[in-house]
Amino acid sequence: MDRLDLLNRRSNVNKDLRALGLATIISGFIGGLNVVAVIARSSVNVNNGATDRWSNLFQGVFIGLFFLLFSTQLQFITLSVLAAILVYTGYKLTAPSQFKSMAAVGWEELSLFIITYLSTLFTNLITGILIGIFATLIWQLFGMGRSTIFFRNLFRPNTLLYEEESNKYHLSVRYFATFLNFLRIKNHLDTLSTQAEVIVDFSLTTSVDYSVLEHLHQYKSNFQNGGGHLEIIGLDDLGRNSTHPMANRHPRKFFEKRTYTLTRRQKALRLFALSYEYQFDYHAVDESLGFQNADYFKFKPINLLRNRLSPKGELAWLLADVHYQEGGFYGNQDLHASMLRIPLGTKAPLFVIDRESLLDKVAFLAGFKDIVFELHPDFSNRFKVKGEDEEAIKTFLNRALIDFLEEYKSYHIECNGEALLIFEKERHATISEIKQMVSFAVLFSDLLKKVHA
Repeated sequence: MDRLDLLNRRSNVNKDLRALGLATIISGFIGGLNVVAVIARSSVNVNNGATDRWSNLFQGVFIGLFFLLFSTQLQFITLSVLAAILVYTGYKLTAPSQFKSMAAVGWEELSLFIITYLSTLFTNLITGILIGIFATLIWQLFGMGRSTIFFRNLFRPNTLLYEEESNKYHLSVRYFATFLNFLRIKNHLDTLSTQAEVIVDFSLTTSVDYSVLEHLHQYKSNFQNGGGHLEIIGLDDLGRNSTHPMANRHPRKFFEKRTYTLTRRQKALRLFALSYEYQFDYHAVDESLGFQNADYFKFKPINLLRNRLSPKGELAWLLADVHYQEGGFYGNQDLHASMLRIPLGTKAPLFVIDRESLLDKVAFLAGFKDIVFELHPDFSNRFKVKGEDEEAIKTFLNRALIDFLEEYKSYHIECNGEALLIFEKERHATISEIKQMVSFAVLFSDLLKKVHA
């Protein structure tokens, strides 16, 4: 019913089940026959202009009044008339437009819709639903490529929600996201205020189905109406069999063998690149393009780069989604991060700049020291600077560069002597974060050329 609601509201399922349970108990004590507000009756209300939940209550009240006051007259209504009303209601639920909308999502969703529809017609509602669920599971197992991922992780916790910054949350989803485990995602989102900024990350999943993306689209509207924001990332590496933004996502080796369909994030990146005359390439490449030379990747092999963004020029900065691995043979973990590489064009000392955390301050008390800039105490309190050649680092990070770094948000900055590696978090960056990183790269590159020409 939430999908039919013109105001895009979401039901409180727990509240509805508690009310239904209480009503069932009371009705059973007085010998009543339980009737729930199912899709058939509720859709009639919506199709006749109802916009409030009171419509279900009024419908029940009117039916009760008719039975009490006009029971004799009701017996004169022929069954064919009642059947016509049910047929019309069923038609509204399965009109040709419904088949057209399913076809737009993709042949996979259309075939499941037809299987469930025909099974219900030739059997009954419960059997049709069970056949539809079974067919959906078969399709999803095929789409994942490896059924062991499904059976091994079905009952494992696959979501992690943490607060990155004040009122900014990151929800990471692993393995797969389907109608079977969407409740875990929903439980996390329901705990957050609609004024919060939420990032739902699917970069560690192998499959995301239509129902999950559809529900997240509704959540996105709720957050937008509440003054917050919800953004989905991590879908760039998953394939789909249609251009619909909520089409089922599976590994690309099973879908899109000939064509590549851009995600919303990639389309926004391409539009951003066109507006500033940057070069944008969404294709995956196995080359590290200089990223591997950073000390950060000393024990982290890079698998590929995707969504590369850069201006034209020989020593121009390069931003890309870097896919790499961390851990040993048994504890190997795939990671993704949006990173910047700025060539210096001149020799520079080796150093690493990070935002100083409370743990770093404790480590300082234990004897682990970083480079202190006596003339810039605010910079030293905010950032942790490490490197062997302290004097050369202080000379390179002059007052102009320090003032610039203090003005902008904190990034992880690493210098290997020839280029700078810059990133904020070990995940795919959102569009707004990428725009901030690009702005930082443009200004920082110009300042480096001016200071160390």
